[in-house]
Amino acid sequence: TLSVYPLFRFTVLRTRPVDAYIAYSLAGPTYISKPFLDGLATGRAFTFQDFMGFGVFLGPRRQFNLGVKINHYSNGNIFTRNASIKIPLTLTVGLAF
Repeated sequence: TLSVYPLFRFTVLRTRPVDAYIAYSLAGPTYISKPFLDGLATGRAFTFQDFMGFGVFLGPRRQFNLGVKINHYSNGNIFTRNASIKIPLTLTVGLAF
C-alpha cells in the first residue's frame, strides 16, 4: 500500500526516559497494489486507511519509537465491492534522524 493520511498523536505521559502517546488516523487515501486480499475482492486499487494505536518515544533525544496499531482498509462504498480489510496488529520500530 501507499498512503497519505492525517495523523493525530496525543502524548499521554511525559517522563525523563519515555514519552507515551496514542495515535489515530481517519480516511487516508490509499493505493493498494492487489485488489484481492485473502480471497476477498477489495474493489479497486483506491481505498481509505484508518488506524488507531499507541506507542512510546525513547532515548535522550526521543529518537527511538516503538508502537502498536490496528489498521482498517475500506473504499467507503464508493465502488460496488467493498470487502474491507482489517489488520489486527501492526508493530512499528522507528528511528528519527
